[in-house]
Amino acid sequence: MRALDELLNKWRKNPDAQLTLALCSHLGGSEQEDLIREIGVAAETWHRRDLKVMLGVGRMYLDSGLLSEAQAALVAAGKVDPNESSPYRYLGEVLLRRGDAARSEKVLARAIELGRTDDETKLWHDRALVYMGLQKRVGAEAVAEELGRTLPRTNSIPAPALPRSNDLDVDQEQVSTQRGANADVAKPRISSLPPPPVPPRTATNAVASAAAQQLGHPSARPVAAAGAPHPGPQAARARPLPSPHGGTLMGLPAPPPPAGMPFAQQPAPLFAHEAPVPAPRTAQESALILAPPVAATGQAQAQVRVNNPLPQIPQAPAVPKFAPPPAAPRAAELWAQPGGAATQQQGGHEMPDADLVMQQLASAGVYDTQVTSSVPWEAPRKQRPRGLLFLMVALGLVLAGGFGFHQYQIMVRERELAEAQSLCDEVNALLCQGTPQSLQASEAKFKRIFELDSTNQRAAVLWLRNRALAALVLDQEPSGIAGAINRLEVLKAPAEQIAVGRVASSLIEGDLPGAAATMGKFDATASGDAFYQLVSGVVLDRAGDAAALVRYRKAVEIEPKLTLAQVLAAQLALLQRVPESKAVLDTAKAQLGNSPAGKALAELEWDLGARDTELPSSAVLSSAESQALPRLLRAVPLATTALQQLAQGSSEAGVNSLTGAIHAAGSPQVCTWLGFLALDIGKPELARSAALQAMRFSAVYSGARILAARVAVSGARLDEAKKAIEGMDPSDPDVAVVHAAAAYEGLDASTLEDMGSRLDAGKRPNVAALAGGVTIILGKKYPSAETLQKWASPSMIYGDVIALDALLDKGDLNAAQKVMVALGDRANTPAMAVRHARLLRYQGKVKDAVNSADSALRDGAPTQRALIESVYALIEASNTGSAKDLITRYPAVLGTSASWLAALVDSKGSNAHRAKTSVAALEPFPSDAPLILRVLAARTLASVADRRAKGGVAPLMRAFGKNPDVVVAAKAVGLAR
Repeated sequence: MRALDELLNKWRKNPDAQLTLALCSHLGGSEQEDLIREIGVAAETWHRRDLKVMLGVGRMYLDSGLLSEAQAALVAAGKVDPNESSPYRYLGEVLLRRGDAARSEKVLARAIELGRTDDETKLWHDRALVYMGLQKRVGAEAVAEELGRTLPRTNSIPAPALPRSNDLDVDQEQVSTQRGANADVAKPRISSLPPPPVPPRTATNAVASAAAQQLGHPSARPVAAAGAPHPGPQAARARPLPSPHGGTLMGLPAPPPPAGMPFAQQPAPLFAHEAPVPAPRTAQESALILAPPVAATGQAQAQVRVNNPLPQIPQAPAVPKFAPPPAAPRAAELWAQPGGAATQQQGGHEMPDADLVMQQLASAGVYDTQVTSSVPWEAPRKQRPRGLLFLMVALGLVLAGGFGFHQYQIMVRERELAEAQSLCDEVNALLCQGTPQSLQASEAKFKRIFELDSTNQRAAVLWLRNRALAALVLDQEPSGIAGAINRLEVLKAPAEQIAVGRVASSLIEGDLPGAAATMGKFDATASGDAFYQLVSGVVLDRAGDAAALVRYRKAVEIEPKLTLAQVLAAQLALLQRVPESKAVLDTAKAQLGNSPAGKALAELEWDLGARDTELPSSAVLSSAESQALPRLLRAVPLATTALQQLAQGSSEAGVNSLTGAIHAAGSPQVCTWLGFLALDIGKPELARSAALQAMRFSAVYSGARILAARVAVSGARLDEAKKAIEGMDPSDPDVAVVHAAAAYEGLDASTLEDMGSRLDAGKRPNVAALAGGVTIILGKKYPSAETLQKWASPSMIYGDVIALDALLDKGDLNAAQKVMVALGDRANTPAMAVRHARLLRYQGKVKDAVNSADSALRDGAPTQRALIESVYALIEASNTGSAKDLITRYPAVLGTSASWLAALVDSKGSNAHRAKTSVAALEPFPSDAPLILRVLAARTLASVADRRAKGGVAPLMRAFGKNPDVVVAAKAVGLAR
């Protein structure tokens, strides 16, 4: 049975952890998928909480190519001990072989963080970083295919030593029993190796071997026949004597062949490492060989058991220890001489006679008995050293060549280092340009730099700056910044050189608080790095902090050639309208010249100006130049195009360009500016999207909150507008705008008057309508028709609403209709729906007026003006029940006007007497009350025929004789026909 089968049977009887690990190690890399899955399922059942077993199962799956199963097993191993690094190491390899380089890099980074810092883990981590780009460009399948082609799987753990099985032993073959005196001969397993060469046998060494064998020397060996393979010294000395049945006989060395058997008839050994197989012997010879040494009694017995038992071999007389070799008949005769002393007793052992030894040596030609004369000693002739000069010359040439090669290597290395430094200077100049094209050009040079000097610390710092600038310049999310930081850490760079990477990493992830915390750690040490100041300025810019301008200017001060810092400083200065914006812009223009960034700044200056003149042709950007701009400037040419298209009357094209500009904006300041542009052209929904994007950059940026409040005001969502500016300084003109609009819609004349003084209408023409809204609410003073037309333009804050109220109060229905038509999409707001319902009611379209009033209450917050207009429309539609319900639902919003409205509704129904009683207890509104409330009181008094009706209607008739509501009240008291 094979060892693996034995181990498998033991495991199936008792699947303990040790046997499971042994099987996992043995089967890793094999193709026995069914057996591998069986072991994996059993291990997950019995040893799921054993880290070593689950790790071994995962590695077995990995070595066998079952990657999904390997991933599951390694994840389970990682859950057993989250602080163990080994599951993360092999899980990273599994993910990378499956093509998921991004997740593999994170898992391997976790393994390194947990302490697995061996070279193999770091190499797999570097491979994951390299293949992340391929995964993004082509996909995970390409990564898996490329990795399988270049890095085939290998066994991650060696197979353990298994117990030796009977199947691995040398097979023994039994030969059929022969009848007669011959015994069975065991045939050893024949090796496939060829036998070693054997020197030819000569008569001299044959006789010498026979003599040494007679002397009992330890090196004596049986002499093989001529031409037979020599058994070799180790086999002849240590090989045990083979028995007739394939075993050894009592552990004794093989004796010399029996007398009378010529050497040519002896069977030669098959190979050098095997003893020669003895030839068949007679029963008497076998008895002599099998006889044990003489014991104290002088007798011994030997019995051999075989498959076919042989007859009992009779005892044989003891033989001398040194038998004469059959190949030396002269020695045999000497041994057999009668009366001759062939041997001597020495220490209990038989020793051969010296004469006999000399005769044997003489017969072998080793000893010459005829000594003629002594040979004189000759001194050896002096030998001249041959080749010494050649060796010395060769050694000198080798040393000279080695020294020259060493000097050449030094020269080549110095040349490579000089080239690397030159390339670093070029890369630094490209990074200072800060354009997408310069970044791509620098990446090609980085490859050459790292080939020349992979440990160049300056190149590593520049590569980190390249990755940080990519987050500010390129459209796509940059990659490799973690690898750049890791490279500098391996090179033991100072912390201030890595600071720019730490801040940029948090910026890429959108973690502005984390980036700000990192800046607090490095501001003291890295303040002299221009790129650190640039990235820190972008962080503050994203947060809407005005201190970003200080960072940009500090970066330019450290590195005047840092173009991107100059561009961002000029852009922010223009958007914030700081006093030094002109100086910053002029400095940037002088540095940038006619470059795409310089043209973009000129366009931004024109966009933020009065735009009374045409854009200079020198500032117009082509499409190619727009693509060459940094990502933070991409919105400028789109905004310029939108303004030009809107000025030319292409409303749809202008809106599309403005939408693209909002999507391309890279800071909350730019988003807010574009949102206010959208409000100016009457696109509140587009302005709302700009406000939301600005607040995604920074939820605390005041400009984004003010924009959101302005959007809410334009839609008469006053509660939302107040919430957006909650906690902000009301003295700020932008905040005062929101409070003024809310006060106007809520008929709060005193608050509107207070806010009007803070609007700064002299410097901001777009707030003129709100500033003059107090007189419109009170009905005291109305602008001219031309002024009202200007107020109705989209650029005027809340001007269209105030203009419509003034026209309707004066009863100029034709002008009001024209304004309503000109509003277009802006008429779909709740505030405009209230004014539209009033216009429709004056025009006699009562049903449409009711629908418009309902939509205003449904889409916007209920205001006093909206509720009064809804009740008027329901009364004229003879739906007094719904009017009564509406008054009951919003008593807090209506305030004192609720009683007047309820009496007016009762007067139109069956409760006229109750209405008259209720009105008698009410006091009319004073002359400084809002006009809409005074008109309500006049209509109610006239409806119940109160004695105070004429006194209340007459002043209104004189001032607003064309107002339809005043005319209705005047007709009821007889002041009009």
